Amino acid sequence: MQEIPPQSDLTEMLNYFKKTNINSFEQKIEQGAEVIRKSETVLFLGSGSSGALAKYGARYFSNLGKFSMGLEDTFYPITKDMKTTVVIALSVSGETKGVIDLINQFKVSKCIILSITNQSNSTIAKMSDWNISYNIDMHQANGGYNATTQVPVLFLIEALARRI
Repeated sequence: MQEIPPQSDLTEMLNYFKKTNINSFEQKIEQGAEVIRKSETVLFLGSGSSGALAKYGARYFSNLGKFSMGLEDTFYPITKDMKTTVVIALSVSGETKGVIDLINQFKVSKCIILSITNQSNSTIAKMSDWNISYNIDMHQANGGYNATTQVPVLFLIEALARRI
């Protein structure tokens, strides 16, 4: 019987998960989880496919006992001091203007900003108090729409949630 080589997307995922099985990764996740533990509320923020994952993250955290909400609307008004709130911004590119603008409003409202991005040198990563980046090859389809896998984001959301 001839062995069939794995698809390139499977290889990409296996390589990613190998990078998560090290002490420095666990320490990084624990740092983010510690910040979340101390908060009263968690707000997930994202636009597009990251917005859908923001809703998922909020539900998953809430299922595990941490009150959370997911925002897909980057024009949502922020009008009060929210120093007991942690914002978890999700963005593949780390350059989504609406998300950046809303993060700036959350920073003025004294929120702690955590982010999950594809690149650690992105604007959102740099403006965050804590960032974890998954560094997966970016893919586009159908005339430029983002088709980059979101599997690492789901994994990171769940890894953080299980540690709080």
